[in-house]
Amino acid sequence: MMTECIALLSMLLVGLSTDWVLFTPILMSIAVVVGALLGCIGMGRWLFKDAGWDLALCFGLGIIGTLALPLAYCGCMVALPGLFVVGWLGLLRAPYELNLPKLSQGHWVMIFGLTLFLIWNSTLPVTDTDALYYHLALPRHFWTEAHLLHGELHPNASRPLLIHLVYTAVYSCSNLSTVLLFCSICGLGTWVSIVQMVEEYNVKLAWVVWAVVLGSYSLLEQLTVVSLNMMVLWFCVLAY
Repeated sequence: MMTECIALLSMLLVGLSTDWVLFTPILMSIAVVVGALLGCIGMGRWLFKDAGWDLALCFGLGIIGTLALPLAYCGCMVALPGLFVVGWLGLLRAPYELNLPKLSQGHWVMIFGLTLFLIWNSTLPVTDTDALYYHLALPRHFWTEAHLLHGELHPNASRPLLIHLVYTAVYSCSNLSTVLLFCSICGLGTWVSIVQMVEEYNVKLAWVVWAVVLGSYSLLEQLTVVSLNMMVLWFCVLAY
């Protein structure tokens, strides 16, 4: 009887350890994404202390990408993750509150459900052509080769690299799945920002944004791939 109990306990411990091994990469990706987002918000608040979460995050993305460019030209790719640390210091430098989006409970349920979906999607193999051969290929090359792509004839040498350098900093802390999750959460942030704006003017119309996103394959698809489209949309909305 004792032998059977020991065997059963061993099987249970092995099962738990196996589950933990499977969940470790996911938990690591979540931790890196949260740290990167906080770093971007903090970097944005170095300049605008009273900026909202969305404005500070987008300013932070631009600032980190801009600061990363000269570092990359100098061959200091290893310093890119340190930019997130500077952002964390920006969050700690003054005792102000990090204001959350002002949304109703129903919207928070929608955000939580989409977040779980995006975390699950980040564990799947990437099949999008642009993501594989450009948006993910660049960060991986930048980090592994420790230099930018040069040459007028190179197909990727003349494209904007600022956001891809932010992706590189994220990739340096984890893997390509984390880059996908980071981009997806930023895309979700775009829609949350728009919903928040709409709800400030008309509460009933705020749900129309979610209906349009979930009812349009092209908009929902942008949450599940690595690209620059959602970033550009967010910058344009905030600028407006």
